[in-house]
Amino acid sequence: MENRYKNCVIVTSSFQRVKDGPWIPEAHLMCNNTASTGKSFYVRPDDHQGFETQTEADIFAIQFAKQWIDQASI
Repeated sequence: MENRYKNCVIVTSSFQRVKDGPWIPEAHLMCNNTASTGKSFYVRPDDHQGFETQTEADIFAIQFAKQWIDQASI
């Protein structure tokens, strides 16, 4: 799932640590602006237990990435 926010492209990369385990939300950010030209980041919450479906994890990952972008002033 791909989403644009501010000067970044957010691509979800949620995953399962074990087969049939919970989906862990994760996003890959590719940002271009004056402060961070061409920088790339992977972001995910440290303490999240996961979701039952990849779609749920991806939706959460996008929301988390947007908050991360705002806090990082990217």
